[in-house]
Amino acid sequence: MNSTEIYQTKRNIFTYADKLTKGLPKPRKKFYSDILFGMSKSQSTLLSNIARSLEEDIDLIYTIKRLSRNGFESDDLNQVHQNYLHTVKTAIPDDPLIIVDESDIIKPYAEKMEHLSLVRDGSKNVIEKGYTTINFSMATPKTKHPIPLYNHLYSSREELFQSQNFEIAKGFNTVHSFLGGKKATFVMDRGYDSNAMFQYVHNIGHFFVTRLMDTRTCFTEIDG
Repeated sequence: MNSTEIYQTKRNIFTYADKLTKGLPKPRKKFYSDILFGMSKSQSTLLSNIARSLEEDIDLIYTIKRLSRNGFESDDLNQVHQNYLHTVKTAIPDDPLIIVDESDIIKPYAEKMEHLSLVRDGSKNVIEKGYTTINFSMATPKTKHPIPLYNHLYSSREELFQSQNFEIAKGFNTVHSFLGGKKATFVMDRGYDSNAMFQYVHNIGHFFVTRLMDTRTCFTEIDG
């Protein structure tokens, strides 16, 4: 990219970051702006690469330490998430489709990462050390790709962990509030084939489409 393109890209990132960090103190605003710009410029999520791309007039190690220290703080993540949801609220269609997916992050060689639990590696169909993630995205004709709404990583070994259904319910509740009264259809994989899940979606006033497990028998009524 030439200097004009770099300037415009940087300006767009900072404008977007300002929306995400509305209500946050200046040091936190700078942190999020640096992270977003650093990832974009370096095309990497490694902290050292992000720090290097910022090209600050101090030793690289001090930039890394500053980003690392700020990265450990998480008290404002909910505020940032709510700010993000506000920026995409205008994209909600009349009959939204919400894609619900569960995935995993596998860390087979990790020894000291917090709350490592045993999860199923979906790509290899084996049990490995790692974490489970729950993801909700909204399909809309206004964008080429689904819009992420909720992404949460959890572990069954966390101190405040209650159950998998409880973690999933938090995602449904967040999306339900985001929709502001509009009825959505939740599209779910067979991992969500449970009466409790169906009842929960029904109780909060939405519809669902689910791929059923082989063990479930489905009956349909045909008129006439």
